[in-house]
Amino acid sequence: MDPEFIEDVVRRIVARNAKISFRIAARIARDYAQATGTTQAQAFVRLNQIGLNTVMIAAPPLGSSFEEWDRRLGSEFDSPRGPRTNPGHLQRVERLVDFDQLDHSETAEEFAAYYPETAAGDYEVHNKADLYYVRNVIWDGVEGKMVRAYPDYIQHIWGNIFDEDKLAAIIGGINEAEEKVIFTAPYGTANKIGLIDVKESIEYSEDEGLDRPYTTGDEELDRYLVDPEDVLHEYADPDEEPDLYASKKEELDQELKEAVESEDGDLGQWAITIRDGNHRAFGALLAGEPYVYVMLSDNQYQDFKEGIKPELEEILE
Repeated sequence: MDPEFIEDVVRRIVARNAKISFRIAARIARDYAQATGTTQAQAFVRLNQIGLNTVMIAAPPLGSSFEEWDRRLGSEFDSPRGPRTNPGHLQRVERLVDFDQLDHSETAEEFAAYYPETAAGDYEVHNKADLYYVRNVIWDGVEGKMVRAYPDYIQHIWGNIFDEDKLAAIIGGINEAEEKVIFTAPYGTANKIGLIDVKESIEYSEDEGLDRPYTTGDEELDRYLVDPEDVLHEYADPDEEPDLYASKKEELDQELKEAVESEDGDLGQWAITIRDGNHRAFGALLAGEPYVYVMLSDNQYQDFKEGIKPELEEILE
């Protein structure tokens, strides 16, 4: 990732005084460290120079030693995995819009400023086979690369800054239009949800403001996935009853395996991360669309198609 892009994201966050958790700031610093070939603590020092520390919640004092940063960061941020993908993104974006004060007639006028061709009905369609119809929106995409993204499984990339006025304009423009509006379909990537995704979602649900973290479909298995020792101690003491402790561990491990195989809860579902077109995608869902259409790359679409369960094939287009 381009370090200048990350710096620009931080500047925009600071300009809006958008408070972020320390964990989110740490992930930004981790990516910046990878992009610049420095340590994560050194990355924080650079990003603090452009104001990251001013918007962090529970940040170490400015001027703290590298050792203090490393101690606060801990090993949980050393994973090479990309940014977490958790449900609840739509709910967080929804909080940006004051629906009680939303005047659709006024926002519809603003919609024309953002999307003049769509608002005027002059959007040029090159191939009708590339059009995908939903409730009040038509998505102009590419045949053979389109998937549906549903509210519970749509993500935005970290660092994406939403413009409240633009979101409100899209909501008003869709709801006030006499006919279906046409948008260019957003571009995204797909990720099949596994145990690690569920575990991270539960662990960070409170910090990231999620209304609903991912689940295995079983409350005890969710707890076991996050803190196995805590759950096992409810059944047996490993020192006093080692056989019972080991037996219960084997039982719960097998239940986790079966949950993955049967794709219980959120396991096996596909999370769609919007890489370009976040306002259109999230604005349409906030306007009441049951799902949006998203374009995937050729390779991603093939992986998606091969990994989808037969009963869920309707989300492929």
